[in-house]
Amino acid sequence: MNTKDKNYEIKYHNINENKNKPPFSYTEYIITDPYNNRGDIKKVSKKMKGVYIFEVLDYKYIYVGSSINLYSRVCSYFMPSILANGDRRVLRYFRKYGFKNVKLILYILCSESSREEVIEAEQYFIDLYKSTHSLLNVDLVAGGSLGYHEPMSEEMRIKLRKVRGIAFFVYDTKTHSLIFKFNSKQHAYDNIHINHTTLNNCLTNGLLYLNRFLFSVESINEFPFEILISLENLKKLIQGIQLKNKSIQKNNKKIYAENIKQPELSRIYNSINSFAKAVKGDRSTIRLYLNNTKKEGSLYRKQ
Repeated sequence: MNTKDKNYEIKYHNINENKNKPPFSYTEYIITDPYNNRGDIKKVSKKMKGVYIFEVLDYKYIYVGSSINLYSRVCSYFMPSILANGDRRVLRYFRKYGFKNVKLILYILCSESSREEVIEAEQYFIDLYKSTHSLLNVDLVAGGSLGYHEPMSEEMRIKLRKVRGIAFFVYDTKTHSLIFKFNSKQHAYDNIHINHTTLNNCLTNGLLYLNRFLFSVESINEFPFEILISLENLKKLIQGIQLKNKSIQKNNKKIYAENIKQPELSRIYNSINSFAKAVKGDRSTIRLYLNNTKKEGSLYRKQ
């Protein structure tokens, strides 16, 4: 059965439909222009497990991967820091050619699937596509050892979850390295005093903590180095960035934005950044208006 939406198509597959189908049920989502439709990716894959495939339509190139957190994993390919420094074949391709004419296929498995079952599904699709497409994968064995650090075993993950909660990795996008492993969310709450909502957003949505640190419950091969630091050094590093950010915020000048057409929308913003974020505008353009570089009497967006 197929269902069509604005930017993606849905296909449902059941193991009883066809004897030639894989020995697991899944829902298939086909998303066109994934780089510009990340909202659709989030809608169908947040907190989901399964296999993802990037297909370059013009050349029948594909890349097959899997994750126990599909949304965060897929969106990591769009991160500038990963694209700029990743050395894997698929990242070199995207860095050179971008995501034009790329289609994303997501095979969503049931939420109870184990990490081993997700990897088995990845291997199934690698074997399925390798006879019809040119793979951007270097390693054709799912869950291979492309990374320089080994992920935690599923047995260890289960043990840690029972005893101390969800364990996760901390990656530094500045040094492109794994720098720490937290045993649990509580471990992070107690030591770096991160808000639980912020931590959940970082883990599930792939947001960078302090615009620098990437948190992930699974290892990420795009970070080639392992430079583990002590908890005390991690705390000092984070505190230093927090103090720097506070200093920058303190030095920001407030601006008053008056809306001529709709006066009720006029308000004071703490900085150019906060105004640009509110109106989804370009900071450089806004500075031109503030510095009177624009033609005298002209209004920003004619308002």
